[in-house]
Amino acid sequence: MSRRLGKPFPILVVGVLLIIAAILSVVTIQVGRYQSAIEFVEARGGKLDIVGPSWLRRMVGERYFPIVDVVKSVNLNWNNVPESQCTSLMESISQFDKLERLMLAGISITDDDYRQIRHLKRLQVLDLSNSKVTDQSLPAIAQCHGLRQLALAGTGITDEGLASLSRLSQLRSLNLDHTQISDMGLVSLNSLGNLSELSVVNCDVTDSGVEPLLRVRPNLAVSDD
Repeated sequence: MSRRLGKPFPILVVGVLLIIAAILSVVTIQVGRYQSAIEFVEARGGKLDIVGPSWLRRMVGERYFPIVDVVKSVNLNWNNVPESQCTSLMESISQFDKLERLMLAGISITDDDYRQIRHLKRLQVLDLSNSKVTDQSLPAIAQCHGLRQLALAGTGITDEGLASLSRLSQLRSLNLDHTQISDMGLVSLNSLGNLSELSVVNCDVTDSGVEPLLRVRPNLAVSDD
């Protein structure tokens, strides 16, 4: 008489376990990249606002909590980041897909590197004052449709490039101090229906150039001196 060796392990269960293992592998890789990006930015003097539910931290423990880490804010204003590291810096920052606030004033990042900003779809506040931004960076910045505050003071932008920002329908505050912007460039801002603050100190802007904007939105606060 033959002896039955028992029921074989269900193929379905094996398949499920393989899928779970694959998912965990992908998650582990993504978490590793995210953590490496955090460490790289912090090593360059960046101040990060990292949030995550405290109850989940207690549940999964400190070792695994990076799985739910979310970087909401990065402040690198006036940090002396070497130009040779700026490409890696922007690649790291682009990993923070839920980033809402990015401060890069005075950082020597080039137009090629700034194109990484287009990946930050939840960005609301962006400060690029006194950086190397030119007109070539503005189309990438304009892809951050949720921007509400944008500072471009002391950069190399011109009237021609300013037209790219006409797509930022949520923009409320725009700082163009100490740039080459003139009355001609202000025409591009007519489509910014939510704009409530505009600063054009030390620009080639006159009262006659500002007047059309004020006719469209009388509550617009303009600083020009």
